[in-house]
Amino acid sequence: MKIGSEPIEIKPINPEGFSGGVSWKTDVSIIEVENMIEGLSSESRPESIIGLEKVCNKIIQAKDIGLYSVSMTEFGIDSLQGGLDRLRENMSEIFDKIKSGENDGVEKIKDFIFNYKLYYLGQYEKALSYKDEAKKDFVTMIEQMSSRYNINIDFDKVRSIVEKTPIKFLDGTYFGDKFNLTTAKHVAKGEVYIGLDSFFSEEGFRYIYFHELLHAISIDYSKIIHMGPWNDPAGVQSTGVDFSGNFEDKNRGFIWLNEAFTDVVAAMMANNNEKDTPEVYPRYKAEIKLINLLSEKGQINILTKISGVYFRHIVKNNNEQNSTNQWKAFSKEIDGIFGPRFLVRLDIFIEKNGINKAIEVIEKWEAGKINLDDLV
Repeated sequence: MKIGSEPIEIKPINPEGFSGGVSWKTDVSIIEVENMIEGLSSESRPESIIGLEKVCNKIIQAKDIGLYSVSMTEFGIDSLQGGLDRLRENMSEIFDKIKSGENDGVEKIKDFIFNYKLYYLGQYEKALSYKDEAKKDFVTMIEQMSSRYNINIDFDKVRSIVEKTPIKFLDGTYFGDKFNLTTAKHVAKGEVYIGLDSFFSEEGFRYIYFHELLHAISIDYSKIIHMGPWNDPAGVQSTGVDFSGNFEDKNRGFIWLNEAFTDVVAAMMANNNEKDTPEVYPRYKAEIKLINLLSEKGQINILTKISGVYFRHIVKNNNEQNSTNQWKAFSKEIDGIFGPRFLVRLDIFIEKNGINKAIEVIEKWEAGKINLDDLV
């Protein structure tokens, strides 16, 4: 089987086979930079200059909070307020001098890079101090979720996945200009990536961490997509209520529905279940607004209906057939309220027009009166 020109295979992966542990991966290490600085006084000077310039360009490209900190400290430039061009010009002038044989500016370059890394080392230390408590609370709150929604969750499986899934904390040099990105998309390989600028407090960390772990425990590990000549795990067929189907159709598969539910539950957990729809750190505001709108117009609590489907892969003794039937039953119930193939129609509409346009259309509907002709 192929997706485009890429050969793929669908086969299971055992989450208990994950390596476990926590690591910090960055594209720039202190040791490498030190070697480059030392290389300026040796025969490797040309290579060291090129290496240092690449490092600085990666930091500038990141456009993250770490860059803001060092650009203000070292150059007095506000990188978040249109100062990137000035910063690039200043950096270019320094490197032009270094390339011509001068050493003026070397210390500034060194401090620029080192202080950037020190900022993220501080963020990393915060993450480590929050992580263990958050991990314990996550499992406890899943147990509460099981009772709240009457779902027979396999807690041993949840604990195993949470314990064995490595969390990689990354700085902006990895994410480029999407510095606050976090993702569980590589859980198929046994990894969750969290951007170190995606949180600034323990509560914020818990929200991000819970969100990604919810993705991790809701994956169908019996059907992992393996691609390419090395046949490495490359993606998942389904996680929660997100169904990948075809990689070339990246915005389809009820991604919006999956993220909305994940975000609401993660925020509830971060807020210690004090509210059903808390306002704590939600990233997917539009997606949550759309689900709330659908609940209002269809006069049904969609979030409650989704819960059983979302956690179907960690339900005790749940086989593939039961899992498929759970999704079909949920889809049939929603279509029975809104009209034939409603979820699919809405998914296609969002892919073509964006989620805000979908909200604009559905806001005009009267409660209990659905107009499918609007979704074209």
